[in-house]
Formats: sequence, C-alpha cells, structure tokens
Amino acid sequence: MIISLAGLEGGVNFLEETITPLPSGRNSRAYTVCDTSGKKYFLKHYFRNAKDTRDRLQVEFESLQFLWNQGVHNIPQPLALNRDEGVGVYSFIDGRSIKASEVNIQDIDAATDFLAQLWLLGEKETFERAASDACFSLRSAERIIERRLSKLLTVATAAGNEEFPALLLFLKDKFMPARDKIVAWARQYASQQGIEWKAELSSSQRTLSPSDFGFHNALRQRDGKIIFYDFEYFGWDDPVKLIVDFLHHPAMQLTEQCKKRYVQNMLRLFSEDGDEGKLLLRVRIIYPLLGLVWCLILLNEFVDEDLQRRKFSGEKLANGKLQGEQLLKAEHMLFRISVEYDTSPYGSFPYESRPAQATLDTRSRELRRKIIKVVENGKRGHLPSALSLVEVLRVLFDEVLHYEPKNPHWEGRDRFILSKGHACIVLYVFLAEKGFFPEEELWKFCKIDGILGGHPEHTVPGVEWSTGSLGHGLPVGVGKALLGKQEGASYRIFVVLGDGESNEGSIWEAAMCASKHALDNLVVLVDYNKQVTYGTTYEVQDLEPFADKWRSFGFAVREVDGHDLKELSSIFRELPFERGKPNVILCHTIKGKGIKMLERNFPWHHKGRISEEEVKELLKGVEEYP
Repeated sequence: MIISLAGLEGGVNFLEETITPLPSGRNSRAYTVCDTSGKKYFLKHYFRNAKDTRDRLQVEFESLQFLWNQGVHNIPQPLALNRDEGVGVYSFIDGRSIKASEVNIQDIDAATDFLAQLWLLGEKETFERAASDACFSLRSAERIIERRLSKLLTVATAAGNEEFPALLLFLKDKFMPARDKIVAWARQYASQQGIEWKAELSSSQRTLSPSDFGFHNALRQRDGKIIFYDFEYFGWDDPVKLIVDFLHHPAMQLTEQCKKRYVQNMLRLFSEDGDEGKLLLRVRIIYPLLGLVWCLILLNEFVDEDLQRRKFSGEKLANGKLQGEQLLKAEHMLFRISVEYDTSPYGSFPYESRPAQATLDTRSRELRRKIIKVVENGKRGHLPSALSLVEVLRVLFDEVLHYEPKNPHWEGRDRFILSKGHACIVLYVFLAEKGFFPEEELWKFCKIDGILGGHPEHTVPGVEWSTGSLGHGLPVGVGKALLGKQEGASYRIFVVLGDGESNEGSIWEAAMCASKHALDNLVVLVDYNKQVTYGTTYEVQDLEPFADKWRSFGFAVREVDGHDLKELSSIFRELPFERGKPNVILCHTIKGKGIKMLERNFPWHHKGRISEEEVKELLKGVEEYP
C-alpha cells in the first residue's frame, strides 16, 4: 500500500522516497522514514475497520504526547500525524527486541519504575480517557468476560461459519462450565472478605496504564536502557488489572523469580498506607477472572475484524492454521486457570503459596534430565513426545501398576503397552529406575551394543509388546484384556495412545470390541497434547468432541491435567470408573513439557542429530522452567 506523507501535522519535512518497511507487529504496519537531513524516524500505519471503532492512532499519539510533556521520556516521542491516512511518525529507537528468557530482576525493576512514573502522574495531572477494557470493579471484570464470550459465540454460530465447530465445542463444553465455577467462587470469596462485587474504585485509586504492558512491547538500547512502546490502549485502569495482566500475558513467559519480584514491587507501589493485605485480596479475586478474559483474547483471530488486523500488519496466515494454534493456547490457559483459580499462586506474596500447575518438582526435573541424557548419548529421539508423558508414567509406575522387575513375566503383573512407541525414552527411564535392567543400558540408546532401540521391543525386560507402528497397541491391549476376563485374572491392561494416533481406524475398531465385551479391566490413557508431527490436531485432523466420541463407543470417560500429580493419583484410585465399561482417561498435556524451547515447537518432534550446544540449551531449559 502506498502511504502519502502529505498533510502531516508536526512541522517536520519527511521524504516519501525514504519510506522503508520494517517487520511489523500484529496490529499495524511499521516503516522507517527520513527527513531532508537524513535523520531516521519511525512511521506507523494504523489498521482501520468499520467494525472496530477504536481510533488507535489518536489514542496512542495523544497518550505519548501527554506523557512526553510530563517528562516521561523512556517512550517514543510523537512528532507528526496524518489522521486521514491513519499515519503517525515517532522518534526512531535504535534498540533490539527483548526475549522473555533474558529478562532479569533489573529489567523487572525498570518496568515497575516506569509504572511508578505513571502512578505519580495521576497525583498532579488529569487525563480523560479510560484504558481499553478498563476494570474498575469486580463486576466489570465479569462483564468483560460476558462481552467477549458473547461475541465469540455469535461468530461460532453464524451462518457460513461451519468451519468453527471446535471453537463452539470449546466455548460451550469447556469454557462456560469453567467460567460458571470460577465466577461463583470469586463472588463467594469476595463476599467472605467484605468486598462489594459492584463497588467501583475511586479516581484516587486508579492509575494510568499502557494496558498491553510488558517486555513484548519494549526495546533494549545499546546502553541497556529499556524503551516501552505500544500505547494504543492507554488510559486509566485498576492497578490490580495492571498487575494481573502482566502475569497472564501469553508473550510473557517469565521465571517465577521475575514474576514474584514484579508482584512485590507493585504491591509496595500501590498499597494504601503500606497495607499490602487489601490489595492482595483483590489480586486473588481478579487473577482467575482475568485469566478467563485472556482465554478469550487468545481467540480474537476467530473474529473477522481481528483477523483482518493481523493480515493488515503483513503477517502471512495459512488458512485455518492460526485459529487452530490459538485455540490450542486457549485450552492450555483454561486448564491452568481451572487448576489455580482458588489457590491464586500470585495472590499471597510475599508469602509462599501452592506452586502453580506449571511448576516442576525435583523428581520431575531429574527425570527430564535423564531423558535428555539418553537423547544426548543416542544423538536422536522423539524428545517432546517423551516429556509430555513424564508425570503420567511417574504416577503409574510409582503408585498404580503391579509388577516385579526381577520377574518381568510374572503372571499377576498389570500389562502396560506404550502404543505411541516413539515416546519410548520416557518408558526406558522408568524401567531402568525400577530395576528391569541396569541404568547403563540407557546410555547405549540406539547403539549397536545396547538393547534399547528407537521404538520399544518385547525383548526388553518390562516391555509388554513391540510398538511403533501406530494404531496397534490398543487392539493388542483389547486382546490381552479379553483373555484376562476369560481366565478370571485380576491384572489390568493399561494402554497409552497418542492423540494423533487416534486418527487410526484400528483404534476405533478396537474400542468397539472393548465395549462389546465389557472390558472394565482395560484402561486407555490418551496423551492429549493436541500436536502431531507437523501441526495441531485441530488443523490436521480435528478430534473434538473427543470425550463424547469415546462415550459413544461405550467407554467410561475422565479428563485430567496430565501434569498434575495429585489429580492423576486421584483419578487412578477411581478405577474402574463404571463396572462393565472400559475406561479412558484423556490426559491434557503439553508436548515438550518442562522445556520452554520445545513446547509447541514442531521441528523438535523428532531429531536425528542433537548437538552439544542443543543439549546444553535443553538442560538449561529444565533448570529455568517454573
């Protein structure tokens, strides 16, 4: 698109022939432009749509102008604008983007120092505009949820949008029940603490907020100074919302140490008379409510005007792929919020609270280190697929399965079949730990002098059946379960499937057979990480409504957070779920769990070569994981 600089308000003479495109964000187009002396500036072309009435140019330009005039200068300086063209020109910032993995305590302090400047401005200057989605009461947070949900439901049920069945199922079957539970808890807890649901913050309690604040909207200059940008949603807001949005933001995968420092800094800044308790109560209530809001924000790309904004910015979007990825992210966030909502991991600082769902304990970290060491020695492996199963197999081998390592063919043993055989490394680690074979065999993975190959073989002690050709494990498991029933044996059959493997027709033929013969001694565990080799299950072969499919085949169904040890332990104690019905547990997991660089990183599905540098990064990832 050709941009005209004619009619710019500001008094600087720019040369149109110097306009050069830059990598853009998700909302606008970015360029550099020079004046007659050759000095470089930043030019931003704003998205406009009849369905989106927000004037992002006016909000950002006027907000930056206001802040600059008040002496806040770690922001871009606004210089000129053309309202008709939707163009703003700002000072050029010579800096680089900031990766979440590099953010340290000093950066957190710089961010909160900047927010302190905005807070102090509220004491001496007036500013008329409220921030986008400002939240001045608990009721207003609930209304934001309802407004966004209503918009997405309208989109999902509109004529011609039949390609969005997964969206509708997620909203109705998962999001809305979670919303009802969380909002009911928030109302009850607020009432218990004497906080009125509809009471609004006084103007003196509000702060100026960039709204979409964080290191994803910041640049680090060569001298280390951080410049914050993107003020399209700037205005007055609740300090608690500013605290909680920073913690929830999907682009802010910060360490627990950094998050804790941020919360502590903000509590000191905004607490009245040094009493952090009052503010903490509101943090605890709003934390899960805004978590629900962020689940819906992640689904913006299902809404046409939001999708058009992404396209306007120049982002190349494959048909349906983006929506699938965003739906996957929303599902993961919803599960996290559903686990955390009544424990509020950031609602009790500076005191320790129950760890968030993402936290790994010492043993889970050590298991992952062993898995990485196996891959390091074998120079190959399906690492992310193994990592998503660590907690599931940990509870199985520690608490559930009956076995005798020195007598692996003991008749009374439970039969365990890893149908998704490419995840074998995690199985090998547990078999070695339990004494089925010496640990030294792990370090000979995929070596000619070792017993452990890239897929499990029944010649390995503790391996029940050779797997790797997907779709075969469940049929074999059904046969073993049927034999057990006929012989009146007490052992059970546990079969682990991959979600992508569930596309195989043999899975569903076996499921029909299991139901027909009332095999309640059969337990199917699905590693539902919602990723396959080259994409999400949503875009490759949508499985939803997954739980209903299993129910229709006659299974008793449970769903569980596949990384929550307590939840897994509890669900296994309920077996069998219903007499006369085979059991299936849908384990909602994250592929590559425990290493941020692997999570949802498709090229890492299988590696044929692993370098020493990559091993170091993997081990570092385990240490840095929350």
